[in-house]
Amino acid sequence: MSNTNEKALCTTILKVEFFSHTSQKSRSERWREWYSKLKFAFGDALPMIANQIGQQCDPKLHWWGLQWNPVLFDFDSMSAEEEKKCWLYFQTAQYALMDVLSSNFATHEKQIIADHDPLVLTEKLIRQYSEMWDSKLLSFPDKA
Repeated sequence: MSNTNEKALCTTILKVEFFSHTSQKSRSERWREWYSKLKFAFGDALPMIANQIGQQCDPKLHWWGLQWNPVLFDFDSMSAEEEKKCWLYFQTAQYALMDVLSSNFATHEKQIIADHDPLVLTEKLIRQYSEMWDSKLLSFPDKA
């Protein structure tokens, strides 16, 4: 990533219209439409990992089991500094998603949003999986 891209990344906000909680359409139909718009906004703002938005994380796997473009992210050949930049990019994406989801659903889905706060969720996953991570994963973003 160039310095220009890093600077743009630090100020990226996902630009997606507000989810309508009052439309006459069914909630599932409104969700599908809004989620489609969210995917496009995510792809526009964070194209290097846009394919991850529809994937389900698996905390038992390295890098959460998410698929990374092998051309853009050759982790086996990356320096520690390059991997750190990828982690920053990933974290920025996660916080951008949380910001959009919170601003759209915090008043209607308080507990779900609270349970998925990045700090709360990270602590929960560390408690639940750290022993397994230490024994099975050769590397992890918080490990040397």
